[in-house]
Amino acid sequence: FELGRARSLLAAADEAIRSVPPRVRPGMRLAVSLYGGMLDRIETAGGDVLARRPRPAPWQVGRAVFAAAGR
Repeated sequence: FELGRARSLLAAADEAIRSVPPRVRPGMRLAVSLYGGMLDRIETAGGDVLARRPRPAPWQVGRAVFAAAGR
């Protein structure tokens, strides 16, 4: 339930991103990308965030930074 709710909130972020000044958009896109990746990891772990911390791999952070800056 909570993962679906979080995903729907992230999907709604696109409208918010378009409504802010252009200089703010890359940071917002970066956050949405990283949080979406964390949701993927939480889902893969069966929702158990206590056994293993859901953090992105360094290469995922780098990819998200380039993707956010390139839009």
